[in-house]
Amino acid sequence: SAEPRPAAGHPTAARYRVPRIEGPRAMGGSTSPKTSDRGQRPTGRQTSVGGYKLLPTDDVDFGLNKENQTKDAEKDADSCRKWLEKVYEHWAFSTFMNLFIVGNSVVMGFETDLPTWAIWEPLERAFLFVFVIELLMKIQVQGLQVFYVLDLEVNPDVYWNLFDFVVVTLGVFDTFLSLVCNISSGGMATMFRIIRLLRIIRLFRIFKFLKKLMLLAVGFVVAFQAVAWVTLLMSVVFYMCSIIMVRTCGRLPDSDPHAEFLHNEFSDIPTSMLTLFVLMSSPNLPRYIE
Repeated sequence: SAEPRPAAGHPTAARYRVPRIEGPRAMGGSTSPKTSDRGQRPTGRQTSVGGYKLLPTDDVDFGLNKENQTKDAEKDADSCRKWLEKVYEHWAFSTFMNLFIVGNSVVMGFETDLPTWAIWEPLERAFLFVFVIELLMKIQVQGLQVFYVLDLEVNPDVYWNLFDFVVVTLGVFDTFLSLVCNISSGGMATMFRIIRLLRIIRLFRIFKFLKKLMLLAVGFVVAFQAVAWVTLLMSVVFYMCSIIMVRTCGRLPDSDPHAEFLHNEFSDIPTSMLTLFVLMSSPNLPRYIE
């Protein structure tokens, strides 16, 4: 018996529509699909299945599949980012990087005393590779805003991040030029040596993780500010005293037996300030008494 036509509310009727009857079907032939086509679901970009034409809802399924694939990719990327964040913020990773920085500094010391060994260049490239990987992990976990957001409340480590970026960039630049250019003398060679010497400033990164050293460093900065104010105060005092010494002792008449000596020591303001500074730091009073 012929298969009945799907009712209006049937799911199949919502997906397929009966094509225009032509040929034998118009003469009373069966409009039901072949038995082998029953239950067949359209795949790919088919235009008809079992005598029924596909409705545009087939494209919706393809769109949903594409959207699901996008969501799956986003979930995978998010899980990878979370894993990197977990590794990057773990105390073991920080300890490893600190030991790595100390090891790099030790290797630089041995390289200075034993420059003929051929192992130093591969070691330095290995150190640089690890530092580049760490920088890329930081960018992946925290984003590029850690390098340009200067608000210390939002980004308290911005200057440390810029410091890391500059040091690693200089190392990459030095390695690239050493591979591309072979310069052994001249001004460019001197610049390369200076860039390589700047690698030692990586050791300052330890201050970020060792809180006691950081406290001492902050103390030195505060003390330097106090010394700077003291220097300014003493400069004002020296300037005032130099004016007095130049006008009283530096311009004696030639008939005075000490005119030549005092003129050499207090001839003008800069010379007089330097003389007073020497007297304050390492006084040689017998010379002036004589």
